[in-house]
Amino acid sequence: MLLKRLYRKIANTQVVVFSASITLLLTIILMILNSRAIPPGSPGIIALQFAFTKSTFVSIINQWGIAGVTHFLNTFWIDYIYPVVYAIFFSSFIARLTIKADKSPTKFHIIIFALPLIAGFLDWCENTLHIILLSNINNISETMIFTASVCALIKWLLVAFCILVILYYIFRILITRRAKMRTCIT
Repeated sequence: MLLKRLYRKIANTQVVVFSASITLLLTIILMILNSRAIPPGSPGIIALQFAFTKSTFVSIINQWGIAGVTHFLNTFWIDYIYPVVYAIFFSSFIARLTIKADKSPTKFHIIIFALPLIAGFLDWCENTLHIILLSNINNISETMIFTASVCALIKWLLVAFCILVILYYIFRILITRRAKMRTCIT
């Protein structure tokens, strides 16, 4: 199975560290670019992601103005790289925390490993819909806005769940190590 091979391949500390570093770097770059594109006091990118309705979407882009929308569209290519990087980071971190050298990954581990990849795909869908919408602001589709917002909502829920999974496994590893240290001391 392709996912099992990928799981084993990226369950590597170097992949986790490298992808974490690139994710952090791109997060900072996107925050800086977005702060320059969006006028102070205007709703941010997250508000646009959760617009759900045409009136909310139009209100947000009106507050951004033509210059804000244009800047956003000119730097949008970075937001296509970002989902790939954070998906690799979360997936590799989950794989690293759950891999067992002597056992094949369980279906559950493969599913939670795949969730960041699904989140990244939904991010691409959302990005594509936003590019289409922002490229033709005179012909905005209510359906596309709603679909982009649903993609964003599911993406953020998956990302939040992945963070909780990672924290759970880190906590579990720390408890196990602590118990082993107590056993060695006594």
